[in-house]
Amino acid sequence: MSCAEPDQTLDQIRPGQSCRILRLTASGSIRQRLLDMGLLPGRRIQLVRLAPLGDPLEVRLDAGDSFVAIRRQEAFHITVTLEACTPSR
Repeated sequence: MSCAEPDQTLDQIRPGQSCRILRLTASGSIRQRLLDMGLLPGRRIQLVRLAPLGDPLEVRLDAGDSFVAIRRQEAFHITVTLEACTPSR
């Protein structure tokens, strides 16, 4: 994926990629659960890995020691933008 790609949802990100949460499109209890887990707009996250069958996803919050696992169905409701790419030399 290139730096010029438009905003995506978290379920479209590949393992190892870092991104920033732009908004949550979920409502009700799903939205509240995501917020309670710390998936807040503006927060930097990294997709660590996918389970063998692709669901759930493991996400690292702010490149720290906090990890959460969410279902692909929930990741669809998290709009993200990829972190700026490092210029090539």
